[in-house]
Amino acid sequence: MSRLSRIFATATFVFLSSMVTPAFAQRSGMERIEEVAAEIGVTETQRAQIKRVIQAKKAKADAIKADKKLTYDQKSDKLKALRKEGRDEIGKILTPEQREALRNRMEKRRDRFQEVVKSLELTDAQRAKAREILEDAGDERDMILEATNGDRRAARKELKAHREKTAQKLRAILNPAQQKKFDAAKRDMQDGPGPR
Repeated sequence: MSRLSRIFATATFVFLSSMVTPAFAQRSGMERIEEVAAEIGVTETQRAQIKRVIQAKKAKADAIKADKKLTYDQKSDKLKALRKEGRDEIGKILTPEQREALRNRMEKRRDRFQEVVKSLELTDAQRAKAREILEDAGDERDMILEATNGDRRAARKELKAHREKTAQKLRAILNPAQQKKFDAAKRDMQDGPGPR
């Protein structure tokens, strides 16, 4: 896996893991993208290019989600591949300096998440299971949003229930001591993600 792929894979993992925090989830995808774009100095031309990539990937994702011939697992696999393809395309649009700024931003966020993960002292098996839960949660979240044509306000109640279900699934793979730490970290993160 290339360094750029690892950066964007990490960003995706952090994004999915942060979706259990209500403040973060209430902002739209485009609002989050605009926030990051402004922070790393994306130009208007680059924004237009990135928007085209996102729109093209969304159209493909919509087709995958609507394909009744595909099983849930097949849809999930195709959506994962599509996300990777989109990350790679966006990475090519960014300058080396912007990729570095994005990497630094994601590292700060990852470091915060890693502090929580480290404090939980997860086993390798727990880490693998958590990654699986978060990847599935991202796909489920996409399907919830698809049902409301991306309208987060209309999906608010369902998204809240989904975040709680995801948190419960994560909590279920933890031992009692880890659960206490997870609950404390979840309370601390209620203000939203990002470096403190």
